[in-house]
Amino acid sequence: MTAITKVGVSIATPVPDVEHSISGLFAGEAIAGGDACFIKSSDGKVYRSSGLGLSVPDAPALTTATSGGTVADGLYGVRITYVSANGESTASDAAFIITKGASADQSTLTVVSPAAAGSGGNAATKYKVYMTPKNGGPYKLQNTTGTNIGSNFTLSAPPATNTAIPPTSNTTGAISSVVDGFAACDVSSGDPMTLFYGIRFRYGSSLTPGSYVYLDDTTPGALNDSPTELGTKPIGRVIDATRIDLFRNYQV
Repeated sequence: MTAITKVGVSIATPVPDVEHSISGLFAGEAIAGGDACFIKSSDGKVYRSSGLGLSVPDAPALTTATSGGTVADGLYGVRITYVSANGESTASDAAFIITKGASADQSTLTVVSPAAAGSGGNAATKYKVYMTPKNGGPYKLQNTTGTNIGSNFTLSAPPATNTAIPPTSNTTGAISSVVDGFAACDVSSGDPMTLFYGIRFRYGSSLTPGSYVYLDDTTPGALNDSPTELGTKPIGRVIDATRIDLFRNYQV
């Protein structure tokens, strides 16, 4: 599995017709010529597509205070997930902490925010906290709408027990792995741009004619010579040593 190196990217189709272009768009981030892109529904802007959703966050750091709440004395397990505009990751490994109030059952429990993750349209904006009841049990959601990255979450009452369990699949790449088209040239964030699809690009060198290309899972917007985690459908077919026919991944 190898990312394809760009060399002299440009449109090779003599005159792309309007049926294979989407004009009137604006870049939501810096985009390079040849990048695979998607249109983000929340703001209508263009971002680089990625074959990989957000990675699972590290096990959370936990602290407790001996007063200020009504969390019962005992052992608690905590797992967290990342939330992006696209969806939610699977849960982290568990972290554990024992609460012990100065008076019985008077503790609070704080979950320290995970580090920032992702970029552009696939950045983690929030995280969700899943916690066990006192001394064990199923992990259940404690902050329904999530907590902003950079802000800690503090539980001051006993954990909720009738809410959602951690997700079993990572949906943070559900939108960012879509390919609506390809940028013809470099654009800066906020610049007007047009996406092209179903046309031929000069893209690289020493390419293998007849092979398929896929959405890369390391560098947003890049292509790979093999399927990736979310780039499972081909988005291009190599024509010769330098040119690739590129298309949308939901039209294959």
